[in-house]
Amino acid sequence: MSFKFEPVGNLVAIRPDDVDVVEKVSGGGIILPQKYKDPSLTGIVLAKGPGLMTEDGSRLQEDGFEVGDRVLFLRYTAYVQYDENGVLYTILPDTDIIATLDEDDVVENVKV
Repeated sequence: MSFKFEPVGNLVAIRPDDVDVVEKVSGGGIILPQKYKDPSLTGIVLAKGPGLMTEDGSRLQEDGFEVGDRVLFLRYTAYVQYDENGVLYTILPDTDIIATLDEDDVVENVKV
């Protein structure tokens, strides 16, 4: 699978993890469809922009993560979702990524 465009500025393209695969049941016992579940807060960085430009023309790009890293990002952020062939990608500013994760880290009940 290849990502077909390059984010600009300090934007990052992420493929969110499918951590909500388990069916969610409401307090009354109703099974909630996938679209009503909380979105994943973790994902794999697929592409990132060159960074913000400073006044002297250089780029700021010291963000602590690379393409291919698994990251944790803020729930309430200014992001765009992009659907390509049924896969939903998230594009958000690099400042909204708050941690890098190991492959086997499980993130549950995070309120960010």
